Amino acid sequence: AANKSLSNHSDSDSSEAAAPPVLKKRSMLKHDTMKLILNDESEAWSELRLYLGDLWERLGEERGNQFFYYVSKAAYLVDEANDITKEIRPEDRLKFEVELVWDIHRHVSDIIIIRITQWSADGSEASVLSYWTVDSFKQRLEMMRDCYDTFCSKGRWNGKGDPLEDPWLDPSTVELT
Repeated sequence: AANKSLSNHSDSDSSEAAAPPVLKKRSMLKHDTMKLILNDESEAWSELRLYLGDLWERLGEERGNQFFYYVSKAAYLVDEANDITKEIRPEDRLKFEVELVWDIHRHVSDIIIIRITQWSADGSEASVLSYWTVDSFKQRLEMMRDCYDTFCSKGRWNGKGDPLEDPWLDPSTVELT
């Protein structure tokens, strides 16, 4: 089951139960988005809970509901990106996190950004590598899924470090020559 690719899965319960965690998450996202909102298993979501009460009060009920929807989806996608990253690039110690921009006058989807960090070998310090909009992150996640498909089907992925093929790299911080 660990060698199944993300795009080649069936929707049956039996195949999904045997699927790797990344595959299960993609399938759940694709077929039952509402489960995301109340998902207690999301690491990214649990890290945000400290801020949500305060932000909810500032946004009001209608915008708070919209924000809750967008941030829960973003947290779930971040969890998927982290799972893929741990599988393909564990030696890089990269982690995606949902960040909030505290400007309550912006559209609720614009309050959310994705931060990518790289942790030291001992796990004690992290350096921020980049910040991405949710839309940019979603495009990169699609590429990560393709990388994961290749990794699962061939047992390796050779695009690391290539600014055109490596969705973990930010072209604005990579020297293109």
